[in-house]
Amino acid sequence: MFDQTFKTAADTALGQMKQAFAAFGTAPGTMTPPPALKDFAVRAADAAKAGLAEAETASLTVAAKAEKAAVAAAGTGAEFMRDAFAGAVANATLVIDATRDVLAAPSLQAAVERQVAFVQTFGDDNRARAEATFAKLRGLATDGAETLRTEAEAIVTKAAKATKAAKAA
Repeated sequence: MFDQTFKTAADTALGQMKQAFAAFGTAPGTMTPPPALKDFAVRAADAAKAGLAEAETASLTVAAKAEKAAVAAAGTGAEFMRDAFAGAVANATLVIDATRDVLAAPSLQAAVERQVAFVQTFGDDNRARAEATFAKLRGLATDGAETLRTEAEAIVTKAAKATKAAKAA
């Protein structure tokens, strides 16, 4: 009797397990998503694609502007170096000419007068070069600040549009 009960219980459990595993052994049925879900997925994918295209365009624009700024900065740096070199040459020429002039003076008083004139000319020339350089720097800083402001506004506007488009999708 115990054997019979055990066998019946085992057969019942084994039958239930066979039924459970039988569901995995058959080919799954086809499940079709609702049309509204398909439409939502397509719209979301299209919106993401459009947002990606807009982001790519914006990043290429920013990269081009950064490249342009880097080239402009390098060119400006080269210009300042040329100006500094030209100033050094002008100063050396002025010193050599002033030395010849002072040494050619007929008297000590004339030599002192020529030396004073040299110091005044030397100071005026260097002050004029420094003022021109600072004016260039001021112009560059003003232009750079304006460019940064304009670019920042454009990036913020594009980011707001992309965020709005992403929320709408």
